Amino acid sequence: MRDLVAIVVVMVLVVAALRMATSLQWHKRDNLKARRALLERGHTIIAEIPGGTGLRLFTEDPAAYYWENTTIPKSDIRAVRVLISGAPLSVRTSTRFSPASSAPDGEQPGVTQFEAFERDRWDVAVDHGNDTVLVECGAIRERVSQDLARLVFETISAEIARRDEPSPPAQTS
Repeated sequence: MRDLVAIVVVMVLVVAALRMATSLQWHKRDNLKARRALLERGHTIIAEIPGGTGLRLFTEDPAAYYWENTTIPKSDIRAVRVLISGAPLSVRTSTRFSPASSAPDGEQPGVTQFEAFERDRWDVAVDHGNDTVLVECGAIRERVSQDLARLVFETISAEIARRDEPSPPAQTS
């Protein structure tokens, strides 16, 4: 009788393992389809951010950034902030807009230093137009969330710096 119970338990465990493996394959296949569709539309994947339902992608194309169902036009970005548990840690503001409208909470244009913290919630706030988009990077240990937030922040910050550079004067011959 004991052998029969052991065989049944083993069979149940094998079936459960096969179901998990199959669902992982379907999930992986769906992710690959979504990635391929984005790449075909000309998007570049900046970061794969873990979320409650799987990986969420922060992407860009030449004109905009994309987060979940939100489009962030590059030309409208006024400021980007790294938030640690809701408090700004590092800020980059655009000089193309008036300081009062581009710097959140009265901050001065420019960029501040990025310091390291271990176990807190990491987010990136992108101010564009009259809206703010929150890119939720999570609270995963071992600096994963911090590295994701830093990657998103530095990408947008570099775009602001590139866009705010004065264009070289036109040469006349």
